[in-house]
Amino acid sequence: MLSIDGLVTGIDTGTVIEGLLEIRQSQIERFQVRRAEAVGKQASFSGIEAQLLSLRTEINRLSSTRNNALNARTVAVSNEDILSAAAGSSAATGVYELRVAQLATAHQYASEIVDSPDQEITTGSLFVRVGSGENVEIEIDGTNNTIQGLADTINSSDAEVSASIVSTGSGFQMLLTADKSGAENQIAIQNNLAAGAGEAIQFDVQAATLQLGQDAEIYFGSGEILEEGETADPNVPTPIKIVSASNEIDGVIEGVTLNLLNADVGETVTLNITRDKESAKVALQEFVSAYNQVMSYIDEQSRFDAATETAGPLLGDRNVIAVQDQIRLAATSLIGGVNKDLNRLSAIGIEVTNTGKLSVNSGRMDDVFAGRVAGVTVDDAIRLFATTGVSDSSGISFSLATAKTKEGEVEIEVTAAALRGYTVAGTELADSTVIDATNNGFKLTIDGRESKEIELAEGTYGRDELAAEIQRVLDADTNLRGREVTVSVQDNKLYLRSEAFGSSSFITDFEGTSLATLGLDTTDEHRGRDVVGKFIVNGVEEETIGTGQFLSGKSGNANTDGLQVRISLTDSQVASLTENPKLEVTRGIASRIESALNELLRDEGKDAETGIDRKGIVGTTNDRYKEIVSDIDESIQRLNERFDREQEELARQFAALESTVSQLQTAGNFLSAQLLNSSSLSG
Repeated sequence: MLSIDGLVTGIDTGTVIEGLLEIRQSQIERFQVRRAEAVGKQASFSGIEAQLLSLRTEINRLSSTRNNALNARTVAVSNEDILSAAAGSSAATGVYELRVAQLATAHQYASEIVDSPDQEITTGSLFVRVGSGENVEIEIDGTNNTIQGLADTINSSDAEVSASIVSTGSGFQMLLTADKSGAENQIAIQNNLAAGAGEAIQFDVQAATLQLGQDAEIYFGSGEILEEGETADPNVPTPIKIVSASNEIDGVIEGVTLNLLNADVGETVTLNITRDKESAKVALQEFVSAYNQVMSYIDEQSRFDAATETAGPLLGDRNVIAVQDQIRLAATSLIGGVNKDLNRLSAIGIEVTNTGKLSVNSGRMDDVFAGRVAGVTVDDAIRLFATTGVSDSSGISFSLATAKTKEGEVEIEVTAAALRGYTVAGTELADSTVIDATNNGFKLTIDGRESKEIELAEGTYGRDELAAEIQRVLDADTNLRGREVTVSVQDNKLYLRSEAFGSSSFITDFEGTSLATLGLDTTDEHRGRDVVGKFIVNGVEEETIGTGQFLSGKSGNANTDGLQVRISLTDSQVASLTENPKLEVTRGIASRIESALNELLRDEGKDAETGIDRKGIVGTTNDRYKEIVSDIDESIQRLNERFDREQEELARQFAALESTVSQLQTAGNFLSAQLLNSSSLSG
């Protein structure tokens, strides 16, 4: 920039320009004040968004159809030295008896004893396999040819075993332990290390077996435990034997996980599963706390304090009021279609204060969960909060719904019931069948899962006895865990039926030495069928997907998106229907709050056709404040650029003025000198 000082004109040009700059700065400061206000509002609204997200996390525990916090279970174990247990919300309440006969263990080898972990070993390779897995090659060369090097290489491989070095007092040994327990997970080692040479030894990894891998065995139920091969008396209580490769067992009792700690077959352990009423009350109290935090934060950001004459940054913002009103409206709704004695928050002990907050009436809440309110159950409490459904047909039950499922009446048109897969032997069984070592083996596939090589106990069987023996060995097959099958005799032929419904239910791929004896060398196989039907809302059909007995509304359905119902009707029951069954879907308070929050926080990206952001109030308001800040920043930038140009122009103009005046002064001085010279000559 040109530098001028006004020496010629006498004008303090620097001061003049500084004055103009002060005018500019005052305009910029006004923009900066507006920017600070917008940033403050944006920060406050972002704080509201964080509070809403926190509330949504809390409310989901009460709105969810499955694993609802009000449906929590607690399990008391009579002997926690033998096992511990955890129960989910799907666990049936009741008292159960178990006996732990054997813990699952992992196969473990101990190596030969050496003087040091740095003992040199010969090079070569080891092949390690666990169970039916793949052989994993462990290569030993000059970089890892010590005991410690071998252990480190094994641990960094995919061999599914762990190696550790232990000091025995007389030396060091390497322990090799399978990562998975169970009888099927034995370690197999092929040692291809070179013969010993010099100080290097051909290391024996499996010098001793510390323990074999074995399955856990528990007995479910009371009664006498049968000896191997002993036939059960149908009139005498007999426990069910459960075999597991792991000490953590799921599925023995639906929704319950057992963790086996010690074995004592003589000790009966009692599990008492009950509703966790205290946990349910805590969940409601935490909901109240999260709700009040949102309301308090919004109040703080939008209030006016008359005493200090200060206003919150969001005072007067209509979007803030809309956020608060939508949540409050959902929370204070009267819920139709549920127990009229428990259809609002106050009925369960949550009351609205005169400040719009919620408070807990502990006495009323205790009465509800203790069963002291006539005609009210914990299931009613769940319906007050969650999305639930009630059917007018005993063969149709509500399973689940999502936030996209609309409440109201849904007609269910069932076209075909779900079926189980089954297989019938092609040949009748003999009256008496002898099973020995030549005809006792077979394998099969149930619902897509292949069994082990199964061996029947040798002996002479009647038809029903043989079916019971096949049932026993299939139940004991750990490969078929989670696949249930029922074996019976129909028309003197073996009949095997999967207990699963749907197109993935089938029994096939029979192999083995016993097929001809069992009549299974030819079979009549029938795959299961998924339920077929549709949902109808207000006369409009909505598409569904059948999976086993479950009928689900397709994604994008206007009313039944996310709705799933279970259809347990048989074909004959479907044929006898005179009108479509109906399901009344009800959205409880937590579900309504969740829907309101989802809409407020909605961010579905840009519309493919219009390019417009599909956002809720929170997103659009945040975007608006961001745009305001961005616009102000651009205005300040443009103002600075304009004033910079004006400053340059003023400096140029003042410089030109100084130059012009200087030239005039020079010309004047020249004329004065000429006139003075002229006067001197004439004198």
